[in-house]
Amino acid sequence: MEYSEGLLNSADLKGREVKKKSLDVANSPLNQLSDFLKTLKEAVNGDLEAQFNVAVCYDFGQAVEINQVEAAKWYLKAAEGGHLKAQVNLALSYLRGDGVSPDASLSFAWFLKAAEGGNHKAKFYVGLLLNKGWGVPEDKVEAFKWFLQAAEEGVDEAQYNLALCYDLGEGTPGDVAEAINWYLRSAAQGNAKSQFRLALAYRDGEGVEPDPVKSREYFLLAANNGHAKAQYNLGVIYYEGYGAPVDKARAADWFLMAAESDVVEAFYRLAIMRKEGEGVEKDPEMAMWWFRQAAERGHPKAQFNLSLAYDLGLGGVKVDRAEAIKWCQLAALGGDSRAQFNMGLACDYGDGVEINKPEAARWYSLAANQGVVVAQYNLGVCYSLGEGVAVDKAEALKWFRLAAERGHAGAQFSLAMAYKIGDGTVRDLNEARKWLELAAEKGDREAQKLLDKFNDN
Repeated sequence: MEYSEGLLNSADLKGREVKKKSLDVANSPLNQLSDFLKTLKEAVNGDLEAQFNVAVCYDFGQAVEINQVEAAKWYLKAAEGGHLKAQVNLALSYLRGDGVSPDASLSFAWFLKAAEGGNHKAKFYVGLLLNKGWGVPEDKVEAFKWFLQAAEEGVDEAQYNLALCYDLGEGTPGDVAEAINWYLRSAAQGNAKSQFRLALAYRDGEGVEPDPVKSREYFLLAANNGHAKAQYNLGVIYYEGYGAPVDKARAADWFLMAAESDVVEAFYRLAIMRKEGEGVEKDPEMAMWWFRQAAERGHPKAQFNLSLAYDLGLGGVKVDRAEAIKWCQLAALGGDSRAQFNMGLACDYGDGVEINKPEAARWYSLAANQGVVVAQYNLGVCYSLGEGVAVDKAEALKWFRLAAERGHAGAQFSLAMAYKIGDGTVRDLNEARKWLELAAEKGDREAQKLLDKFNDN
């Protein structure tokens, strides 16, 4: 259960201000062309509310086709006349480049004008742009002040961002208790990001006592509000039984919802579940489809599984060594230790690639440093024989010991031989015997032969 969220990005910006009460008195938009034409006439005659309503109609396609250029033109007319919501929407147009050329500086200027006129959301946006340094020099302290004003006036996004400021110590000293307070206030208004942060807090015990049940409840609130990462985390909760009984069928449902929002880890989870038949019907070909979706989105473990499929012909995939190497290399570059080891083998023996001992040693080293025992042994061999690296008996001994201590028979035998002849270390027959015995217990015949000679002497 990973994932957290920071301050809003431009893609996270909330929708525009929309006038709820139109000129027909009813609380509905101008859906009828006749209503629109009447409103347009009033707008042309200078009525600010009518100008705003015309802009909204063009912006959202109410009674007319969407035309953001016309929308921006009418927002500008109403904004210049002092209409606060028009000023906010015009600022958003400049920020997003909707109907006008993007201009963050003009966006900030209109947000500031609306904020100074008392618009609550505008105060939030002023804080956001100051925090991000969009169209204005970055100023975390000033951003915090605007977030605070908007938060106290009930803007849920401002409350969320204010909580983050306290959480991260941005523009104000860090204060986890205050962060939790504002997350709670924002979450109570249905803010999914705040609900998600509270779920993480109760899961990890950050600012609150750990509470798996409350964590699940907040994940559920956020997930039902469309928060994709909360949906993924709910999948993990039901898969692992954290704060709820294990229910792999329900886990699969939540992973599927998260995958529909392109959460890459969810693709991988669904692949594993299809492969193993956990919570869903076992289906190797469907599993491979999910692995491919995750692999194409850069998931190293999925790339490794796809590599194996091409190597062994799994899940309906035809054997293709070139494709196997391609996906193995991508997985290795992404940090998958198994793929790094396999790339080491490929370069070592020329399997699907040209023999390249230095590359083999490099891949073995990467895998060895991630704890792959057989890679540790192979790297020891490289240093012992000078394959792809300069001979370094001490370094070889280090890697043999690491692998030997984790039960690798070949490494135990190599370590025994080093102690037997004093290769890279002081000769020590007792140590040699100890490692030979361990290797022999694992069925190493050469170790058993040498051990028998030890015993005969």
